[in-house]
Amino acid sequence: MIVSTGLSIQESLYPELTCFGCGHANPHGWHLRSYRQGDLIVAEFTPRREHDNGLGIVHAGIIATVLDCHGAAAVMWEVAKQGWKDPTARSCRSSRHHSR
Repeated sequence: MIVSTGLSIQESLYPELTCFGCGHANPHGWHLRSYRQGDLIVAEFTPRREHDNGLGIVHAGIIATVLDCHGAAAVMWEVAKQGWKDPTARSCRSSRHHSR
């Protein structure tokens, strides 16, 4: 069990994000939270009955969303340690790619 009294990575680095999985500014989202725990980034998710794929197994899209949001939080934490703060900024490389 993850016990934390502090803000999650998502809440501290990008509190205005409206992502369905981890955006705390989305009133209908899951508000997933990832935390630093020593050298690890940890999160906990307990699927509910409505996350079932109809066969008694958690739907793959639910699992993908949890992994995507948690993985993004881990990356955001690492780059924030290096001074990068704006998750909405586009890199030069991605801007050039989209202009082709």
